[in-house]
Amino acid sequence: LSLAEVEAIGCVGVQDFGTENPNNPVDTLDTESFLLKVYPVPAKDFVVVEILNSPDSVDTYTIELIDYRGRPVYGDIIAPGIHALPIEAYSRGLYVLKVQSILETQTVRLNFQ
Repeated sequence: LSLAEVEAIGCVGVQDFGTENPNNPVDTLDTESFLLKVYPVPAKDFVVVEILNSPDSVDTYTIELIDYRGRPVYGDIIAPGIHALPIEAYSRGLYVLKVQSILETQTVRLNFQ
């Protein structure tokens, strides 16, 4: 899918990541504060970050992309929803996406190909 296709269709056909099948292309973290979905895994052109907040949660989140050396390479403040992050400018390899609210921080390991 292209970035435009993802923005047009949203998260149609997304499967949740679970312990029964760790090869699913979506990483999902569900906590009391917010639900975080990140896909596709591995990623080539873009990463989709989907944040669904609980009724008692906050309205903005800080996201940070960190390379394998621990250096931040991208950061932004976003609202809940679906966001496509272009990754063509980054080298192939392992990254960590950190999503932080006032209440908690969640991290997801990513592989850029």
